[in-house]
Amino acid sequence: MEENELYNATVSSFFGIESAFWNYSDHVILDDLKMDSNFIWLLCSLVSAISWIVYIAYYNSRVAGYILTKLLNRFVIRDGYVKVGKNI
Repeated sequence: MEENELYNATVSSFFGIESAFWNYSDHVILDDLKMDSNFIWLLCSLVSAISWIVYIAYYNSRVAGYILTKLLNRFVIRDGYVKVGKNI
């Protein structure tokens, strides 16, 4: 091989390194996949779990910061203003 030869990243061999057999999806036949009720429940629970994690990680922390800011400013801080959370 010449050093000036261009390589195609879509082929299985990239600079002489080949991926393992389990890394390919060519051997998986999706035509035989049954869409029964258990599989649908699995997909629904997966989507629900991902949604719940995103809610807890992003939105819930903003709501908690807003409530904590209001409580601190009303009951604890007398001279000034404190903001808990992101400064925008």
